[in-house]
Amino acid sequence: MSATDVFMWNHELETMPRGELRGMQFARLKVLLARVLDDVSFYRKTYGVLGITAEDIQHLTDLRKLPFLTKSDLRDHY
Repeated sequence: MSATDVFMWNHELETMPRGELRGMQFARLKVLLARVLDDVSFYRKTYGVLGITAEDIQHLTDLRKLPFLTKSDLRDHY
């Protein structure tokens, strides 16, 4: 075991190649998006008005389709 291994919580994740990391993060983002669209009325209404579904997000560039959230959005719908 090297000195760097001692300081790592999860060696596999913390040393993952950048491309694999991006893929994993994007896959997790898609799962999160699907969950909030199913479970959170604010997102269901907001994205529904725009006609956005979880299936519309297939690439990082598709994130441009999602509306920005403001601090007041988060406060009002907490």
